[in-house]
Amino acid sequence: MAFKLNVNKQLRTIDAPAEMPLPWALRDLLGLKGTKYGCGIGVCGACTVIVEGRAVRSCMTRVSTVENQSITTIEGLVDTEIHPVQQAWEEPPPTLCGTGKPETPSLLSLLLVIDQSSGHFLSHRSL
Repeated sequence: MAFKLNVNKQLRTIDAPAEMPLPWALRDLLGLKGTKYGCGIGVCGACTVIVEGRAVRSCMTRVSTVENQSITTIEGLVDTEIHPVQQAWEEPPPTLCGTGKPETPSLLSLLLVIDQSSGHFLSHRSL
């Protein structure tokens, strides 16, 4: 089935089963590898994306449920310069166990977006 997804301010059409989990569509069909597939049950947060301004666990979200909605992945956080969370991940990595590391950039990005919407900028250095 054809679905229109508004991902990172770009309208894209994909051919996918209605029940396909969103991370598979983002990663395999659209080539956006920033969204990770972690636990598959919406607990770890590795798959977190922003849908219509809300943090959503994409592993629990089917492609058919987000058609024509605004979806932002970590790749879509900035247009021209690197986002503070992306920059922090380029610097010497923080010490994390293998379980926590995959979802950390997505979750920190959401904190920045949420905090910026309230008028307060939360620096990645203050976390």
